[in-house]
Amino acid sequence: MIKNWWNNIIAQPQSNGSEKKQSSVAKHNDIANNIALLVAEVLRSGKNFSDSEEQYSAAFFKEHFGTLNTNKLLDVIRGHFTIGSRPMLRICCRQLLNDIDEESHKLIVRFLFGVAASDTFIHAREMRAIQRIAVYLNISEAHFIAIKDEFVSKNNPYYILGINDTATLSEVKKAYRMQVLKHHPDKRNSNTSEQNANQEFLKIQHAYQVIMASYA
Repeated sequence: MIKNWWNNIIAQPQSNGSEKKQSSVAKHNDIANNIALLVAEVLRSGKNFSDSEEQYSAAFFKEHFGTLNTNKLLDVIRGHFTIGSRPMLRICCRQLLNDIDEESHKLIVRFLFGVAASDTFIHAREMRAIQRIAVYLNISEAHFIAIKDEFVSKNNPYYILGINDTATLSEVKKAYRMQVLKHHPDKRNSNTSEQNANQEFLKIQHAYQVIMASYA
């Protein structure tokens, strides 16, 4: 979980005067709602809002925006998850560009990766959504790849099949056939036990099933 990354202008609003307080509260709420909408777009792209994704999001919102705002922000996510939020993405990102600093933009992208990765792995559609948001937030390609690499693990089904997460359906099927031929237990070498060969083969099958389910 991201720790202490809000700068003073984003922190829980304090006030020395009525107008200043109202302005600070409004900006604070705008930032929270915009981030919630970005989360909704990533989840909508993955066609799922799992319990683990909700818990990850809730923990973040509670830490940075307070307990009272957490349920409201989760409702924002649910609402936009249902109706779609893509047309508003540029507007939200433009506001975030004005309201917070460059380092915070990177950390928002890192948070979105964390949400997407909280339920087993990051789907290709979620990856594309986060990349689109990163472009709108003026994140360089080098920084995006560096953040992405923090969350792509060897348990990722695309990694297991030896393909990129942007692979087409035909490329996924081709890679699966190649991995099956290469790692079939009947073709194991003398240095590989039957148990390890079976485990590797089952992992390949599971990876393929997970990816194909994401296309359904």
